[in-house]
Amino acid sequence: MRRDGDLESVESRGALADGPLNVGDVAAAHMRWLDELARSGKPVGIASGFRDLDRMTGGFGRSDFVVIAGRPSMGKTALMLNVAERATREGHSRHDPQAVLFVSLETTAEALVARMLALIAGLERSELLNATPARTAVVNAAVGELKRRPLMIDDRATTVDAIRKSALRCAETNRLGMLFVDALQTVRSQPRRNDRGAELEEIGRSLKELAWELQCPVIASSYLGRGPERRRNRRPHLSDLRDSSAIEEVADLVLLLYRDDVYVEDSIDPDTMEVAMAKNRNGLHAGSASRALPTHRARIDIPGKLLDEPPVLCKRLS
Repeated sequence: MRRDGDLESVESRGALADGPLNVGDVAAAHMRWLDELARSGKPVGIASGFRDLDRMTGGFGRSDFVVIAGRPSMGKTALMLNVAERATREGHSRHDPQAVLFVSLETTAEALVARMLALIAGLERSELLNATPARTAVVNAAVGELKRRPLMIDDRATTVDAIRKSALRCAETNRLGMLFVDALQTVRSQPRRNDRGAELEEIGRSLKELAWELQCPVIASSYLGRGPERRRNRRPHLSDLRDSSAIEEVADLVLLLYRDDVYVEDSIDPDTMEVAMAKNRNGLHAGSASRALPTHRARIDIPGKLLDEPPVLCKRLS
């Protein structure tokens, strides 16, 4: 799997033609990339915008298939929208616009845009429904900002083939930087299968192939089964993934979300999302959710609005 800078280094020597590659040439290109990485101090892959999360994962590789999983109300869509917003904002500020496609089969385009406007405007979603002149001015400014971003939403693509066609259309004007799919279990194969596990495996492999084809990370949310509800410690495990054997095998990176305040009324960590790295095929830290060490877990504060750096939104759990 080639990470962001790694791919560019190999491409620069013109060795991505079909056929075998000389390992010496690849090793030399890789060393040049490591030198550039050491000088820049940036994540290995594409940054999520959350610094400690990027340190934990190494960033998203251009051909990565990433699964973000959690029980209901854990913030799967919220995290994906935050990453999508940050990706388009940073690309716009660098005058390097990269298209971001958000495919949602659970939420309409209008509802997603409302959530994005609330994030950019720094408002709670309920405040959008109770407009004041001051809030209206802020939202109008957010609309103007959002119009300048190469962010596309598709709430009609129900199959991997339809997602691929939508992604290729987006890539016609700007290089596709990220593709989000919300949620994995809502995508259908063609033709449909009676065995849902086999169908999900086929969908997962197809999305992984799409990441290779587009050379951009494909980030999909996924449901979890009811396993956490039956345990005293309700933090999820990798085995809690629905049809987990199908998803585990094909995913490069699996992040499991947990919010203590969903279960505990007087939680000491309200509005805080824990992100556990259950699997990282090519990343900086290897591990599994069955032994969720502190190095495989980060914490994200969930504000009512997006916060710019230097405030740290991700913290290591000790």
